[in-house]
Amino acid sequence: MLERSYYLAGHSHMITADPLPAHVWSDSGSIIKKAAFSTNTLMDIKKMSDQIEKQELTEPLVQYRGNISKTAEKLGISRTTLYRKLREYQLK
Repeated sequence: MLERSYYLAGHSHMITADPLPAHVWSDSGSIIKKAAFSTNTLMDIKKMSDQIEKQELTEPLVQYRGNISKTAEKLGISRTTLYRKLREYQLK
């Protein structure tokens, strides 16, 4: 949802909770103070997410000694997706 909000914010430097579903920022029907996220914070979240994903790709790749088919099967993704992610994270 944060990523979607990031894209919906366009060129704005601030992202508000407005584009998010009500259940994300409400509690038992009463509205909780809407949080505003800076794009820097979201970029930090994206970097952290990328690091976690990179680690999740690397561990089974090492475990299966570079066998793409077994690694993709273990991760529950297609070989094509695995190849794309390996290129994206510059893993060999």
